[in-house]
Amino acid sequence: MIIPKGDTKKQAFLRDKLIKQGEDEANIYISKILFMLKPKSKLVDIGCGTAHIIEKLARRYENALFIGLDISEAMINLARNNTQGW
Repeated sequence: MIIPKGDTKKQAFLRDKLIKQGEDEANIYISKILFMLKPKSKLVDIGCGTAHIIEKLARRYENALFIGLDISEAMINLARNNTQGW
């Protein structure tokens, strides 16, 4: 029996929905990160979840490199959808 690591598909979906509803909390982290970013920065988000922070940063710094890592395959799949085109 294989036990999935991290969130299940349903948990990832619900977490993504909750994060999108609570945008203000994410903005606190984003403002702190933006203070340190430069146009061609490289950033690794460990435990990126649904990549909501990466997606917002990528909109402002299109020439920067953002890499998201997460243990949950379900989260990574949602992160791919949330950052499609970035």
